[in-house]
Amino acid sequence: MKRMTAIACLLSAACLAVDPSLLMRSHTDPSRMRLVTSDTINLLTGFMDGGESAVTVVTWVRVRLRAVAWTGFVSFWSADPARATREGGAELPAIKEYAPVAATSGGTFADPHYDDCDLGGDWQYGCYAVNVQTDVPLTLTLAGAERQIAASNGVKQAFNIQGVAADWSWSLSGASAGNVSFGFGANPLVRVFGESAQIDHEAFAMSEREGVVRVPTITNEWFMCSFRVRLDGAGHGIERQAGFNWVAEWFPQGEATNDVTRTSFARDARVAMMLYSTGIEEVSKDVERYGVKVFPRWLTDDELRNVRDLDMFEMQRRGMSRWRYD
Repeated sequence: MKRMTAIACLLSAACLAVDPSLLMRSHTDPSRMRLVTSDTINLLTGFMDGGESAVTVVTWVRVRLRAVAWTGFVSFWSADPARATREGGAELPAIKEYAPVAATSGGTFADPHYDDCDLGGDWQYGCYAVNVQTDVPLTLTLAGAERQIAASNGVKQAFNIQGVAADWSWSLSGASAGNVSFGFGANPLVRVFGESAQIDHEAFAMSEREGVVRVPTITNEWFMCSFRVRLDGAGHGIERQAGFNWVAEWFPQGEATNDVTRTSFARDARVAMMLYSTGIEEVSKDVERYGVKVFPRWLTDDELRNVRDLDMFEMQRRGMSRWRYD
């Protein structure tokens, strides 16, 4: 059973280095990396191999500002698998196996128990990945939610549908002469952690939070965003952000702690980073990224400085200016 995601992603290269001083001879060698310009605020998405107890994520970013805006970065990570099938993740267990059905048919299924989690009243009826192929228009009702499905002329359609009621049933309604195949499964709930770097500006004055870095607004100057996470084996996921440009650095005073159920990252656990801004439409029109790296361990502050220096030297060697003036 296929599952889907609305998250745009940039897959990062696997890291083979155990010491940043070896970066020039590893898959995180900055000379092997290319400058990417896009119109998305999503900076990177990567996935763990499984078994790691820590991770460090790094990327450089620069934006072309078309309006006054204060821009920072947000980190995301999970300890559990959070990779969609279409991203290369495992297929979902089927609630109803994909198979031919009558165009007008239905059935019941077991409560997926989304209410076992603290969802604040949202999503408690489940979110389901649907596969369907039909040569006639259909009306699908699943967990109380209704969706119109167009004839697909032999092409399998795949989409998500969010339940709206504690009605553990499904039904299809279409022309009796239709040729239909149908199946679905429940998307698993995965807890995602992360922090928003605080913008160091009077208009956004906030108290210090453990693990969260206060950074100047990200502008048309190259800025290296980083976050580190380690699982301590005692039910805690510990995170610490950092920021650099070519001449300065920013570190938080402490570390953020979250409760987790794993002692190491699962295979396909997700790490990601994105921008946030007071003028996100202007910022997202032109975002430059360079040096996306995921290290399968916690780099020290000095090792992060080493990463910054090696990247900076490579950027200068290529003639990449610190500032963007167009």
